[in-house]
Amino acid sequence: MVLRSLSRFRLDQFIDVVGDERRGGTHPNYRVRDHYVARVFDLLEILRVAAKTLS
Repeated sequence: MVLRSLSRFRLDQFIDVVGDERRGGTHPNYRVRDHYVARVFDLLEILRVAAKTLS
């Protein structure tokens, strides 16, 4: 259970930082870890396949 809440916290923090950066903000103390970037690309691939399947 603790692992899930820690993962959720990290994901929420990642989403907040990405949103802030898209609006022009910076977060010098936050470092995006490679596994989050990989999961984002996994999610995009899943969405692409789902969209292709539905059309």
